[in-house]
Amino acid sequence: MCTVECGFECEPTTNGPDECQSECGDGHLASDEACDDDNDSDDDGCSSLCEIETGWTMTSGPCEQSKLEQDEEEQTVTLFKGINYFSFWVNIEDQTIPFILNNIQGMQHASVSVFNARSGIQAFISNTDPNSNKFSRHDTYQHADNVYVLNLQIPTTSTDLKVTGPVYQKVATVGLIVGINWLPVIFDTISNSVPAMPIQVACSPDDTTCRVFKYVEHDKYQRMYRDSSGQIPTSNAEIGVTQNQWNWGKSENFARGQTYKLVIVADTTRQSGNAGRIPVQLNNLDSANALRIDSYSTSSSRRRPTPAKNTTRV
Repeated sequence: MCTVECGFECEPTTNGPDECQSECGDGHLASDEACDDDNDSDDDGCSSLCEIETGWTMTSGPCEQSKLEQDEEEQTVTLFKGINYFSFWVNIEDQTIPFILNNIQGMQHASVSVFNARSGIQAFISNTDPNSNKFSRHDTYQHADNVYVLNLQIPTTSTDLKVTGPVYQKVATVGLIVGINWLPVIFDTISNSVPAMPIQVACSPDDTTCRVFKYVEHDKYQRMYRDSSGQIPTSNAEIGVTQNQWNWGKSENFARGQTYKLVIVADTTRQSGNAGRIPVQLNNLDSANALRIDSYSTSSSRRRPTPAKNTTRV
């Protein structure tokens, strides 16, 4: 007896076998699909072509709506005696900042400032307790856009902090201000500064978290991190004209877990959102990287951030 396989629909023909086909995105995993999660969206583990995306594993079986989980990786943060600049490229947002930092081995004393790029969220600043050499309990949780500036005293030259979680591919809660923004590096780039920066130029029609953002003259970045030898490299760039084109004027390798300051100037092409912030996102997904072209504006209506006036407190 012939039966219709799950996930397929068949139409009888006059003089031949039935014509059967599956429908990608109907929530029923057919034999000719790698996954089917009941939608036609990309970047959620199962692509619009019903293929399993990189970094995901399917946990469900055939004939049902596919369930997928992100693969986990271990991140090792090498910390040195003195000032450290770092960020996390794995999702450990279920952990508080003190809990994470208290796993640093041999910590004798430490102070930390944690910056982010979200409206209404204050920087987290704390010192270790002199008796326990630990950070006190606090309900401030890690977030994808956090940047850590840690002054660490340890008996050795360096120590490792290890964390495990799913790998970030997208951070959609970034809000830039005109002026200085601390930002994390959540994925590696090779000889190209642009992909490490917020997405710009254009957005996919179905991506409601994306906002168009272009770089303009006088925007600049300064990289803040310690390399494998513990040195803090001097690296910065500013948008200008190179070979008759507006660009950063240099190409660099960015590594996950590093940090940088992005300084942006006021410009008529930039629309502010809540609390005067420009909503952008960090994104390493194929659908976003395909839009990374024509990254720079030639708008003439721009100005540098105005330096604060010197004041005297009594």
